[in-house]
Amino acid sequence: MNSLFKITKTLTSNNLRNIYTVAKKLQQAQPHLEATPLAVQPLTTLTEDELAMKETVARLAQEQIAPHVREMDNEGRFKDSIVEMLFSNGLMGIQIDPDYGGAGCNFMTTVLTVEELSKVDPSLGILVDLQNTLIANVIIRFGNEEQKKTYLPRLATNTVSSFALTEPSSGSDAFALKTIAKKDGSDYIINGSKMWISNSDLAGVFLVLANADPSKGYKGITCFIVERDTPGFTVAKPEKKLGIAASGTCMLTFDNVRVPESAILGEFGKGYKLAIETLNEGRIGIGAQMIGLAQGCFDATIPYTMERMQFGKPVFSFQGMQHQIAQVATEIEAARLMVYNAARILESGQNYTKEAAMAKWYAAEIAQRACIKCIDWMGGVGFSKDFIQEKFYRDVKIGSIYEGTYNIHLSTIAKLIEKEYKN
Repeated sequence: MNSLFKITKTLTSNNLRNIYTVAKKLQQAQPHLEATPLAVQPLTTLTEDELAMKETVARLAQEQIAPHVREMDNEGRFKDSIVEMLFSNGLMGIQIDPDYGGAGCNFMTTVLTVEELSKVDPSLGILVDLQNTLIANVIIRFGNEEQKKTYLPRLATNTVSSFALTEPSSGSDAFALKTIAKKDGSDYIINGSKMWISNSDLAGVFLVLANADPSKGYKGITCFIVERDTPGFTVAKPEKKLGIAASGTCMLTFDNVRVPESAILGEFGKGYKLAIETLNEGRIGIGAQMIGLAQGCFDATIPYTMERMQFGKPVFSFQGMQHQIAQVATEIEAARLMVYNAARILESGQNYTKEAAMAKWYAAEIAQRACIKCIDWMGGVGFSKDFIQEKFYRDVKIGSIYEGTYNIHLSTIAKLIEKEYKN
C-alpha cells in the first residue's frame, strides 16, 4: 500500500510526466497482476470477421440491390427476391446465435451492414436495422428460452418482424399509450391502434407495447408478441411517404385481439424499460443508416464534379467547390466515428445513452447537409429524377424524425450533461 501511495504521489507532483515509467513501477508493486500490453486501435479498425461482412454486404448491395432501387422506390415495396437474398445471406439474424440459425456476429457487424446497405438503398437499411437492433435484440435479451426457440430461428431465416410502439396520440411522448391489454382468464385481450410502424407490411411477428394496468401509468406497459394472423389484428395499407418509400409503414388495429399470457415478452409492467433500452441501441443503427446514406450520396456525386466542365475545367477544380467538398467529407467522417464509438461503447458493456443520442442526432444532421450540398454540386441534373441524389434527399429527412426527433435527442444529451456536472 505504501509503495502504491508513493507512486501516486510521484505521478501527481510531476504533473503526469513519465507516465510509462510510473505505470511500470505500479506493475512491479503489484506482481500478482498480469502484464498486458496497451493496444488502443483506431475506431475504424475492424476485425477480420467485421471486415469480411462489410465487404460482402457492399458487394451484394452493388451487384444485387442497386439495379432494383428505382423500381422498388417507385412501386413502394421491396422485391421478394431482395428480401429472400437478405435472409439467405444471414443479414436478418446477424446477432442471433448460430444455435438458433443466426450468424452469431457482434453489434458492430450490424452497424456495418446497415451502413453498407444504406449507401445503396436506405429503405433496405432500415429493414435490416429494425430486424436486428430492435426485434431480435429484444427477444435475445428479454425472451425466455421457449420464446427464443420459437421466434429467433424464424427471424434469422424467413420472417420479417416489427416493433409496434407509436400511436396516433403518442409520438415523442412514447409512453402515453392508449392501447390496452385486459386480463381475461389466462389470456390478455388487446384493443387499440398503432401508427407509423415500419416493416409492418411484411412482418409476420410483431412486438406490441400495450398498457396491461393503466392504474399504474407507464409502469403498466407490457410487451406482447403478436402473430400477424391473430384474429382481430389488422394491418392497413402502407402510407405514401416522402422518402424510404419501399419501406412499408402502416397503421395497426387491435380489435379484441386475444393472446396467451405466454405472449408476454420480458416482465409484466416492464415494457417501458424494455423499450427505452432497446431504442437506445436502435439509435446507433439509425446513425449507421444516416452515415451510409450520406456516403452513398457523396460517392455518387464527386465523380460527376470531376467530369462536369465549366469555364474550360472540371467543376471539382474550383477552390470554392473543393472547400465545400472537403468540409462535407470531414463531417461525414466525424459522424461515422461517433457512430462507431457508440457501437464500441455498447459492446464494452458501458453506458452508451449519451453517445447513442449524440451519434444519431449528428449523423442525421450531417446526412441532411451532405444531401443538400450534393444536389447543389450537381446543378440542374441534381433536381432531376434521372439521378439518384434526389432519392437520397427524400430519404434523408426521416433521420430527424424517427427513433427520436432532434429535440428529443438534444434534451436527452442535455439532461445527461447536467447530471454529469451535478455529480
